[in-house]
Amino acid sequence: MKVVPMPASKSAVGWFSEGEVITVLAFSGARNEEAKILLWSGKQQVSALFPTSEFSIVDNRLPRSWVVKSTSEGFFSLAPESWHREDFWEMFYEDNPEAIKIFEYEKKRLSDESN
Repeated sequence: MKVVPMPASKSAVGWFSEGEVITVLAFSGARNEEAKILLWSGKQQVSALFPTSEFSIVDNRLPRSWVVKSTSEGFFSLAPESWHREDFWEMFYEDNPEAIKIFEYEKKRLSDESN
């Protein structure tokens, strides 16, 4: 799945170039909230969540590695299975080498598949 920032996208300023095509790393949403997409910013060298309303889909093929996770509170996520591990994101943002290795592997796999 690939997206481009809409011209009026405020959240993309400083993160992406105008017209840049970006691979979606994950997709999530919650009851009564706007869905969000996880994107890698080459400019910032970090991943972050962005509102779907500020991006246009240019390739709607879903990655084969995505699996769905949902909770009784209405949250759902489509992402690589390894990212659904309960402590994955906490470990990743604490610079755990194993979590970073898993993230980089999945990010590359998603990018390669979408090309």
